[in-house]
Amino acid sequence: MNVLWPCRMRRASVLLLLIAAMTVAGTQQGEAGEVTAGTGPWAVEPSEPTGGTLALGDALALALANNPRLSVFDLERRVRDALALQASLRPSPELSLEVENFAGTGDFSGFGGAEYTLSLAQLFELGGKRSGRQDVAALDGELATWDYEAVRLEVLGEVTRAFVDVIAAQQEAELADGLVEVAQQDVAAVERRVKAGATSPVELTRARVALATAKMDRESSTLALTAARARLAATWGSVEPEFGDALGSLERISPPPGLESLRNRLDANPDIARWQTERDQRKATVALERALGKIDLVAGGGLRRIEETGDNAFVAGLSIPLPFGDRNQGNVEAAELRLGQVEKERQAEVLTASAALATSHAELTAAYRSAETLRDEIIPEAQEAMAKAESAYLKGLFSYTDVLAVRTTYFELRGRYIESLARYHGAVADIERLVAGPIAADEQKQERP
Repeated sequence: MNVLWPCRMRRASVLLLLIAAMTVAGTQQGEAGEVTAGTGPWAVEPSEPTGGTLALGDALALALANNPRLSVFDLERRVRDALALQASLRPSPELSLEVENFAGTGDFSGFGGAEYTLSLAQLFELGGKRSGRQDVAALDGELATWDYEAVRLEVLGEVTRAFVDVIAAQQEAELADGLVEVAQQDVAAVERRVKAGATSPVELTRARVALATAKMDRESSTLALTAARARLAATWGSVEPEFGDALGSLERISPPPGLESLRNRLDANPDIARWQTERDQRKATVALERALGKIDLVAGGGLRRIEETGDNAFVAGLSIPLPFGDRNQGNVEAAELRLGQVEKERQAEVLTASAALATSHAELTAAYRSAETLRDEIIPEAQEAMAKAESAYLKGLFSYTDVLAVRTTYFELRGRYIESLARYHGAVADIERLVAGPIAADEQKQERP
């Protein structure tokens, strides 16, 4: 009883310390400003607004609280915590009872000459095995945190891109509604001119075809908006979106920062930053495998009862394995080889991230220039040309076909403008995932949909 009691006390203390550490860690994480999901029984998780408007911040909070991928990685961090607790435990002692010299022949028949030995043995790990297990388990937990952070950034990027797609789809649907309304007005106007004999009936047919085409495009825009809303809702695990309109503006754009300044921030990317922890973990694994190749001691002692004489005596023993064969050489060599792979793997990750950053930066630059040119130069000129064509048509100087061509060009340019804005904000989301932070040097100046 005296031997086992301290062991139980130590295990209870470890559990209490672990619970306290997890509580403090959760509090510190919340204080750091990171958007976190409620985990306690009194935590209030964000809910999707039924029929109400949805801002980007609301969508991000919903995804962080309910995204299935994040939930899996959060559970994996708790698994690593449990494994770290297990790695800190010492081997349990063994209690054994031996009975000798009984049920034989002659003097040893029955239990008259029996000897009873009650002993307690303990394995003593040598070579730093326990501390090695603890180091590996702790670093495994840090790697799980890096994995969680990488997935968290991916989810934030997915939500932002999906939200941008919803905003763009809403604007395209509004544009399609406007085109249908104008086409309906055209049909009515051309009908009046045909009745007055001022224009050919062929133009009425063209106006009706234009109206049918506009209605078809509006239906496609509506279906695209439905699909975009479903993709956004899926980021927080919802099958059917319940929110109303997404609230935001895509026209908030600013000149892209230089590629080199962004490349200097790649070290913050969790896919790259994790490799220092990965190197430490593999070093710890090498040390653990070497420790496992060293011998351990088993010491024991107990009480022996000799029935024949009625005497009692103490017994003690010590056993040491003879390492003639396996000294864990193979596992040590494998761990050393994996350690040697770290730098190459990190370089490969850096090259991959750098190439992705260059691609996203080129997309961002092209989208910004396209949106800026369309907004400031092309669309105003197209709008002016459309107004002149409509005025000339009313005066009988232009045919309806000419007006339709100019108007179609104008609405197509408006659609391209929306597409360029969506590409811009999508590229911003990709870059922020790669640099693990806002694209703007001053976060307060960061433009958001």
